[in-house]
Amino acid sequence: MKALIGNIDARVDAKRRVAIAAGIREQISATDGENFVLVPDPDPQDGRDCYLWMFPDVYFRRLAASMKRSGLTAAQQLGLDRWLAIAQVVKPDGKGRVVIPERSMKYAVVP
Repeated sequence: MKALIGNIDARVDAKRRVAIAAGIREQISATDGENFVLVPDPDPQDGRDCYLWMFPDVYFRRLAASMKRSGLTAAQQLGLDRWLAIAQVVKPDGKGRVVIPERSMKYAVVP
């Protein structure tokens, strides 16, 4: 998968759904996965809003495996393990929307 660069100003509706823009969905191949993984910002700074990151699921699994093989320090490995532990798989509906699990909403910056 080529890198998706930038951020999307996604709106969360009353049912905690977020529409994934068609332009983004078109860039994701079947080999990258059909579902998505939501993870909070791995390095939030004090006083800064925290955001949810969303990756195609198969792509995310490859990325996580690559990170684990990269020779992390014990502290970095622990941080990665904690980050992966709070990741959640979400499945888009027929209109390309995903429901943000209630547990993940605490990480979402909602205007």
